[in-house]
Amino acid sequence: MSELRTNKIYPRDGLVSGASGGIIQVLHMTTTSDVTANDHNTWVDSGLIQNITMSSASNKVLVTVHLYTYLSCSGANEIGAYARLLRGSTALGDSGGISAYFPINTAGSDDAQAQIPFQFYDTPGAGTHTYKVQGKPYNAATTVTMQGGGAMYSTITLMEVSG
Repeated sequence: MSELRTNKIYPRDGLVSGASGGIIQVLHMTTTSDVTANDHNTWVDSGLIQNITMSSASNKVLVTVHLYTYLSCSGANEIGAYARLLRGSTALGDSGGISAYFPINTAGSDDAQAQIPFQFYDTPGAGTHTYKVQGKPYNAATTVTMQGGGAMYSTITLMEVSG
């Protein structure tokens, strides 16, 4: 005979009225396709893009990103990469985006690998929203290959959280 025991059962739309923090839906995307950025003044789409249709305007979205980068440098003492998150065409976070920088001291020419992980808690409102990640090199001497030659992968995960 089977038996099911539980302390609580949550409705499919999240926690009961007045409560918050229930996970409504989880969407995930992984890419191994290389994208190269070699201009430190220009943000380049990484290939990480995910849409979410909100079930309620009061809910929030927890965005988790792991961006894998392969860095190649010539003629500089430091190399690094930046990443930022956008909802539609709007950069999220302070100062126009979330930036992650990995300074790696070199002797003028070197390669490195760096994982850029970050999270952002957003209140997008009703409707369908598109989140995407962009990257760029730290300086003019650095080239960034996001997903690093296809041997590695980057991910974006969206979780709708009841408000």
